[in-house]
Amino acid sequence: MAKQLIVQIGNLAQFCREIPAPARVRLNLTEKNGVRGQKYPIPTVDIRLDLYGVNQAGEIVWLHSSHETERINGNFFSQDGARIYELYPEVKNRVAAWLTARGYEVRSGGYAISQDIRPARRVFECAYFQKTDDGQIVIVDGGGDNETT
Repeated sequence: MAKQLIVQIGNLAQFCREIPAPARVRLNLTEKNGVRGQKYPIPTVDIRLDLYGVNQAGEIVWLHSSHETERINGNFFSQDGARIYELYPEVKNRVAAWLTARGYEVRSGGYAISQDIRPARRVFECAYFQKTDDGQIVIVDGGGDNETT
């Protein structure tokens, strides 16, 4: 069996060039618990949003965004981390709406990718986090049609 090639993409504009609409794509929101540190281990949660498609060459095209924050027994160590964690489902909805408006068929799920392959952490430029002047974390609609990276 031939190895599946994976192309890690930097932003939505690049993704759309690799996988032009109309196309079926997969959008998946997951979380993974972990531990940071050895001497004084700190429990963490990594919330992840992954967008996948298969290009004409048969390569998996992958755009990944995630945020890792400290959390123990369901309690976050920082308000910003808790707010970002809380907002990620809305980011997923906005990304799905952005893709659908451009002719993509958005489905849940993803592809089984080896744990040895570390994703490049990127931002979905159509919906990203920003801290306001009063210290609140909000989602900003950034368009996403232009090359940003």
